[in-house]
Amino acid sequence: MSALFKLREWLTVPEAAQHLSREFDEPVTAADVLRLALDGHLRLSVNFLSEATIRLGATIPSDAVIQMDPESILYDTVRIDSDTEPDGQKFIKLDDGVNEAVGVWDLSMLGGERVEVARELQRMISGPGPKMKAPSPTGIILKAGNDTFAQLQAPANPDMADQYPLAWRPEFFLPDDSVLVVRPVALDDFITRTANAAGDAEPTKGPWPWGDYETELLLHLQKTVAKWWARYDPSDHTTAPTKQEVVDWLMDERKLTKNQAAAIAMILRADNLPSGPRR
Repeated sequence: MSALFKLREWLTVPEAAQHLSREFDEPVTAADVLRLALDGHLRLSVNFLSEATIRLGATIPSDAVIQMDPESILYDTVRIDSDTEPDGQKFIKLDDGVNEAVGVWDLSMLGGERVEVARELQRMISGPGPKMKAPSPTGIILKAGNDTFAQLQAPANPDMADQYPLAWRPEFFLPDDSVLVVRPVALDDFITRTANAAGDAEPTKGPWPWGDYETELLLHLQKTVAKWWARYDPSDHTTAPTKQEVVDWLMDERKLTKNQAAAIAMILRADNLPSGPRR
């Protein structure tokens, strides 16, 4: 693996195919990469070259939705399939208000982004043609952590800009200036799992990197990544939190001791991050 590969935040789909071809010593095409993503084997991302509007949210169980009023269910929830819930579904509860997203975000493959990837695969295989099917009503669903999601938004009625949420609706298509990409860590994870399976080893289950094993401190570690590091851009050190910000949040919100909080902040600190003020 080259040193340059380790420094890349993302690769285009053709570049990811070239990397996999070298690793497996067999031809891998860009279409193969998209198939792997659609089949759930490889995590695919999108790079927003300009600002996109999103609503952040987190998953809640189905029984929590029953307690919500009808208007909140209509405007503030998104139903997704779930293998872990008895009724096979759970919901994303969207936050109030909208945010701006730029740079690389992971695709959840739970909503309209799946249709977009399938459409791009069709284009690669068959060339331009009619649209495959209507967009998913859930819109484009992005993922920023194990339980943190974002729904892409589009203007619904410019005349109602001050009447949230009527001014916004789910966006059903990826922006024209966005690019499908693959993070190097996603390629490494796929290569490792494939090598394990080929060697008759039991593939890792559960979230990377500790499989089904979980402790209270590992959960705090995971939540800290989602809160502070999910949108970190290595090319812009101002997007990184300070150690004190992370420590204070862990002590105030997660009720950790100062030593525990400092240890987690140190473990998660980005490599080669310069010291001093972030801004």
